[in-house]
Order: sequence, then C-alpha cells, then structure tokens
Amino acid sequence: MSIKMATKIWQPSSLYESEINAILIKRQFLHTLRSSQ
Repeated sequence: MSIKMATKIWQPSSLYESEINAILIKRQFLHTLRSSQ
C-alpha cells in the first residue's frame, strides 16, 4: 500500500500507476512461480 501511495503522490497519472501495478504484479507472479517449484 505504501508503494501505491508514494507513486500517487509522485506522479498521479493513472496510466503511469497502471504501468507500476503491472510490473509489481508480474514480479509477484514470478516470485510465486519460483517458490512453488
């Protein structure tokens, strides 16, 4: 949550925020794939 708030304050552009969210989701997805193996 703190990262999301920081990005909102830093650059309120919704497009930019969605880019950040997509990257974070990808990283989390890769992490779960690795730990599941």
